[in-house]
Amino acid sequence: MASYLTVEEILDSPKALIGTIPEMAHQLRERRERYGFNHYLIPEQFMHDLSMVKALLAEEISVAAAGRR
Repeated sequence: MASYLTVEEILDSPKALIGTIPEMAHQLRERRERYGFNHYLIPEQFMHDLSMVKALLAEEISVAAAGRR
């Protein structure tokens, strides 16, 4: 018998990254807090698309660091 994941289980899985750029950045922040993940292996075909997510996260870190000065 086949076992299928629900939509909620897929969206909650740390193995999937789905949504808009801000939504994906939010998911990565949540996973860092929840699981301690801070490194990911990204298939080359998705590197360009995820570069925008990376840029958003880097900008947030810069703003947060500037606020602590």
